[in-house]
Amino acid sequence: MTNTSNKNINTFSYLYGSGHRFNGNIDFFTKPSDTKNLGLSDIYMDFIFMLKQKYQLRADFHYFRTEYNYIQKFVNPSPYLGTEADISVKIPIVNYVDVQLGYSGLVSSQILRVMQGDNKKKMSQWAFVMLTVKPTLFTWEGNKK
Repeated sequence: MTNTSNKNINTFSYLYGSGHRFNGNIDFFTKPSDTKNLGLSDIYMDFIFMLKQKYQLRADFHYFRTEYNYIQKFVNPSPYLGTEADISVKIPIVNYVDVQLGYSGLVSSQILRVMQGDNKKKMSQWAFVMLTVKPTLFTWEGNKK
């Protein structure tokens, strides 16, 4: 990252917002410039538990780091950016309607706070409620002979 004369773009970005699926629910990293084009590694685990064969509990844990050290203002730079936890529960109401409740929290490192321009906010969090309706509008069984 010391070659400033290189004008080539060496970053990769997902198309159509799929970063939400892979980089945590808070969407802290949606484009390469969110990490000053230093790259992003997301080491994560996700767990899905079925409770009473009806309710679905999901827990995702993310460990974010860059591929290069962000040296600005730091004596001992570290590639660690932060840790995120996403927890949600899906509750079916009727055959084609369910509700999902979720909470996400991200604890950011000092390096990430400097990159993002906010050196004071260590914890980012949000919660959501989502109602999903999936009715069957049409059915077709094909040609019956």
